[in-house]
Amino acid sequence: FDTDSKTAWLGVAEASGIQELSPAERDGRITTSLGTGQLIAHALKQGAKKLFIGLGGSATNDGGCGMAVALGYQFIDAHGHTFLPTGATLKDINKIMPPVSTALKNATFIALSDVLNPLYGPNGATYTFGPQKGIPSTALADIDAGMQHLSDRWQQCLGKEVAHTPGAGAAGGLGAACLAFLDGTIQSGTRSILQLAQVEKAIQEADAIVTGEGRVDESSFQGKLISGVLELCQQYNKRCYLVCGQTQLPRERLRQKGIFDLYAVQDYHKNSADSITKTVETLEKIGIALGHTII
Repeated sequence: FDTDSKTAWLGVAEASGIQELSPAERDGRITTSLGTGQLIAHALKQGAKKLFIGLGGSATNDGGCGMAVALGYQFIDAHGHTFLPTGATLKDINKIMPPVSTALKNATFIALSDVLNPLYGPNGATYTFGPQKGIPSTALADIDAGMQHLSDRWQQCLGKEVAHTPGAGAAGGLGAACLAFLDGTIQSGTRSILQLAQVEKAIQEADAIVTGEGRVDESSFQGKLISGVLELCQQYNKRCYLVCGQTQLPRERLRQKGIFDLYAVQDYHKNSADSITKTVETLEKIGIALGHTII
C-alpha cells in the first residue's frame, strides 16, 4: 500500500490462493473468495482509493460472491435467508442486495488478468479451471449452470451484464465479480507489470533475456508474461531464453514462438517428485549452464 498515492496492490493468490491448500483440501465447490474481500475491506479502511487486484492462482469458483459478502453484499435464497454462496450453491441465489456503505463507490478497482475466458460455457471458468481446483468432472455441468444463474442475478438485481467480457472467468469468476460488484475494469496483468517494473528499458539495455514459467503449453503464449517479454525481445532484437518447470511443447515449436533456447527442470530428473523436491539445486545447475551459454 502506497500511502502517498493511496494505491493498494492485492493478490488473490495470497488471500484465496490454491497454493494455500493441500491437494486433498482443494474443492472448488466449497472454497470461497471471502478472504479476498476481507483484504479489500482492510485496504479501504487504510484509505486506499485505487486498488489493483491480481487475479491469478485462486482456489475458488464462487463467482466472487465470497468477496462481495466481505464487502457488505447480501445474498438471499428463495426462502428469504441470507447465505454465503460457494460454487455449489450459486444456483440458490434468488436476490442480491448491495451494501449500504458507499465505501466501494469512493474507490477505483482495476483487476489484473492474463486470462480471457468468459464466466461460463465450454471455455468458461468452471470447465477450463475447475478440474485443477478439485471439481469432479461429474459436477462441472451443475457448477457451470450455477455461474450462468449468477450472471442472470447480476443482470436482474444489479443491472450488470458482464459474463462475456474477456477475463470474466479469471480466478473462478472474480474477473466478472470485479466488474459487477466493484464497478471495476479488467486490464492486462502482463502489460501492467511490465510497465511497473520498467522491463522494456531493462530489455533494451540487456545482452540477453531470461524469462520463466511453471508449465509451458500453448496457453503460455496467449497474453501471459512470456508473450509480453517475447514481444519486447523481438522489438529490440534480443535473444530470449526460457526456464520452466516442465513443457508440453517441443523445442522446435518454442523456437517458432521466438524462444532461442529452453531449460526445463523436468529434463534433469527421471520423475516429477525429484523435480519438485530438488528444484533449487536444479535451478542452480540451470543458472550455471545459462551463464556459460550466454557468455
